[in-house]
Amino acid sequence: MAKLAASTAEAQYITAKRQLEDTKIKTPISGIITSRNVDLGAMVQASPSATLVANIVDISKLKVKLNISESDAYMLKPAIR
Repeated sequence: MAKLAASTAEAQYITAKRQLEDTKIKTPISGIITSRNVDLGAMVQASPSATLVANIVDISKLKVKLNISESDAYMLKPAIR
């Protein structure tokens, strides 16, 4: 009887641990969140009708077009990493 209770408790623990992991939203890329489309605590759907949670932008390489006058152009310098 005790073995059955122990195995049942272990199965419930594993299920609860998986459910806790499913509450975390993960992304395969790093970047900056530009917009968040859901509120904290909101329920989201997985595929096939997935919920758009946020937009993430990778700014490690960024192109910028600027319209500046020639008199101000000398002040621009590239950042050195």
